[in-house]
Amino acid sequence: MQDREIQHYHIQGYDAFFQEALPPIKSTLDKKLGDTEGHFAMAIVEAAQNAAMYARKSPEEMAMDIELVATETDITVKVTADTKDFDVLAYRENLGRMASDKYFGEMEWADYIKGTQKSRGYFTMLMAVECLYVDVTGKSVTLCAARPYHPRDISRKIKDIVPRFMLEQNGVIIDGEGIH
Repeated sequence: MQDREIQHYHIQGYDAFFQEALPPIKSTLDKKLGDTEGHFAMAIVEAAQNAAMYARKSPEEMAMDIELVATETDITVKVTADTKDFDVLAYRENLGRMASDKYFGEMEWADYIKGTQKSRGYFTMLMAVECLYVDVTGKSVTLCAARPYHPRDISRKIKDIVPRFMLEQNGVIIDGEGIH
């Protein structure tokens, strides 16, 4: 028998995420994922926060869609919002170069950014997921975690994190290397 659960939330305003969407999502994660330290939930909060921060409208006016799909083997959460333009392709290519570099690849992201907030959102998400699919338009991110969740696999090294950053274009998942 297939253990499958789908939740969809269309919310208006960033605060509604915490009131309407996060409590049932967190409940599902607690029951189905086994992430006792809440890493995956924090990544979802980060995705929603980024959506609000970069939305074309104010955090109070912005609309956000969140879809959770839990199966026997994994959980995915997709966060979609009308955000400002962002060159995701160039960003991913730059990260790929960093990951391939012997010096930068071995660095932990926190050491690279040295206390700034630069790219904190993506790396907070990447440290907690099996993979992160980002739509090439920058309008949505999909966070994926295997069941059961394995927090011991969390790495902060750039070379380990960047390969989890995938791009989605017209519904097709692409790895982001050499895309033009």
